[in-house]
Amino acid sequence: SSDLLRKLAARAGVTLDERPLSDAEKKQRAERDQQREIMLLTANRYRELLTRHPEGATARTYLQQREVTPEVAAAYGLGYASAARDSIVQLLRSKGLSLELAAQLGIIRKGERGWYDLLHNRLIFPIRDQQGQPIGFAGRVLDAGLPKYINSPESPLYHKSSVLFGIDLALREIRQSGTALIVEGYFDHLALYQA
Repeated sequence: SSDLLRKLAARAGVTLDERPLSDAEKKQRAERDQQREIMLLTANRYRELLTRHPEGATARTYLQQREVTPEVAAAYGLGYASAARDSIVQLLRSKGLSLELAAQLGIIRKGERGWYDLLHNRLIFPIRDQQGQPIGFAGRVLDAGLPKYINSPESPLYHKSSVLFGIDLALREIRQSGTALIVEGYFDHLALYQA
């Protein structure tokens, strides 16, 4: 993507000759930048709730029972979605960020009673791109409730057929060894990484 190309050029100290952007392209770029900010802010809030908030105690206990170490939870950026149905909505409002853009990402939705969070009272697995930036989320119940998982929908940042969970953590090793193991479950991936 052009965003990735700009990042790589900046890292290499190369200046790209870019044609001037049209007004529509400027608007789209500004919206993408705000959506990336929304995703990062949301991922950080989920992480904070898991690690520092009393409300995340049940999720911390669940991870201990599943033998996931705090170090592995940190590597994956695991989090917890509040039991409150509008925790992320309130966070985005407090930062003056667009609820409509957040809705395009599938983080929040609008119903008859107003805005609400897609995920609540769930263990959160951030879905990250190859650079480790959050682009979606999977939320797992902490009991026997159904559905067991709720996943972010396709969005301007998240194209399900173009990303694998944990690719940001595995990419260097895959490149060095030329080998990849693909597993179905999130906890399967965590277990392999931990081992």
